[in-house]
Parts: sequence; C-alpha cells; structure tokens
Amino acid sequence: MPIWAYCYCGLIVAGTIFNLFDKGKIKTVYQFSGETLSGVCGVSIFLIAYNIVHFKNSELLSTLCICYGFFWAYHAHRHYLNYNKFKSDIHKSAIEVHENMLKQIAEMKEAAIAEGAQPKEVEEQFAEIEQDYDFDETEKESYYLYIGVLVLLSALVIPYLYVYLISLGVFGN
Repeated sequence: MPIWAYCYCGLIVAGTIFNLFDKGKIKTVYQFSGETLSGVCGVSIFLIAYNIVHFKNSELLSTLCICYGFFWAYHAHRHYLNYNKFKSDIHKSAIEVHENMLKQIAEMKEAAIAEGAQPKEVEEQFAEIEQDYDFDETEKESYYLYIGVLVLLSALVIPYLYVYLISLGVFGN
C-alpha cells in the first residue's frame, strides 16, 4: 500500500473520531454505530484494494462499503450541503464579528477620550471604518466558500473512488 493511502486512511480514522465527538452531535446509538461503520468501510476499501485482506467476494464487499460510506456521508452531513443553511451560518458569524468590531471601536474611542483626546479628533480617526454590516459582501463570500467546500469534497472523493476501482480490478495495484 503506498504512503498516500496510509495518509488517506489516517484521514478517514481522524474524520471518524472527529465526527463522533463534534459538538455533541451524536445523540443516538445508531449515529455512533453509523459513523464507526462508515470509517471501517472506508479503511476496508483500501485494505481490499491493496490485497492486505482477502475475502471470497471482495468486489461485492468493496461495493457495499462504498455505497454505505456515501449513504452515511449524505445522511449524517446533509445539513452541510444545504446552501441556504450554509449561507445563514456565514451571515450569523459575520454579524457576530461585525458587532464585536463595533464594540471594540467604541471602547477604543472611550479610551482615547479618557486619555484627553478631543471627541471630534477621535471621530475623524474612526470615520473611515465601515460602520454598517455589508450584506452583499457576505453573500458573495458565502457563495464562494460554498463552492470551495464542494470542490474540497470532490477532491477528497477522487482518491477514494480510485482505490474503489482498484479493488474492483479496473486498475492494477
């Protein structure tokens, strides 16, 4: 098995562990079992493809593993693929950052005035800073971030599909 395959299997195991403990997401036994089985299936495809383990019907097992892996990935993580929810989360985060920035600016103004600066001078110093939330800019950012997430997911799936095809005998190992 090549080194990149070991690294990819490590990513599968790390991803499975992360998904098990991510923000208290696991609420039922089937979710714990589903994540664990998904990780085992992912690593199993590599083990089958590179002839580390042998089964009577390796192609069938490999096909079942990849089908289950994709089914579980969609079922457990479909909320990440909802563009409107994704966009809403980006807006919530951007609004929070914007509000924190406005609080810090207000504190800096108060501190400058307390140190003896003239209020008019302080206002002039902070006049160039955008005080309004830029909805359109955040819309554009969320759109490009979403495209980036989809491209990243596609890039992560390509080696997985390649190894699956090796396990079927389409490519030699």
